[in-house]
Amino acid sequence: MRTKDTCLQARYKRLTSRRGPLRALVAVEHSMITAIWHMLTDNVPYHELGGIHFTQRAPATRHA
Repeated sequence: MRTKDTCLQARYKRLTSRRGPLRALVAVEHSMITAIWHMLTDNVPYHELGGIHFTQRAPATRHA
C-alpha cells in the first residue's frame, strides 16, 4: 500500500537535500528498522505521525 504525506516520506525529503538520495534512503531504512524493533519489543501497533510531524516538532528558523 502506498500512502502520501507520511513521516518517513517527510524525513526522506528533508535528508535528500543535505545528504543525497542514497544516504537519505539508508537513514529512512534505519528509522523503519528502529520503529519495527520498538513495535515488536513493546507489542504496540504502528502509529503514523504524519508528514507535518517534523515541522511541528522543530520549525524552520531563519538565520540573518
